[in-house]
Amino acid sequence: MTNWMTKTILATAAVMLAASVASAQALKAEIPFAFQAGGKTMAPGSYRIDYASSLQQVIRLDNQDARSAVLVLPESRQDAPKAWAASGKPMASFACNDAGCELA
Repeated sequence: MTNWMTKTILATAAVMLAASVASAQALKAEIPFAFQAGGKTMAPGSYRIDYASSLQQVIRLDNQDARSAVLVLPESRQDAPKAWAASGKPMASFACNDAGCELA
């Protein structure tokens, strides 16, 4: 399988997030590949994802393994795909190409 095909498969696969009991709004995700978020390259690992502010306008991605974090601003707010909503599980998606993957 080519590198490009692997990245394309990762782009179409959603990373499932498991709800964390530590915080009512925090989620935990196991992301098995490096990706870009907020202009920073984030390493594979365990992530805690939550809102950085009470206004829910800034999202904090905290890599628990590497002890690094990034703040990102959502570019647009839209409804989740119907299949995601029907599953009842939190999910995230990534857009990948030959240059790498980026949180979508």
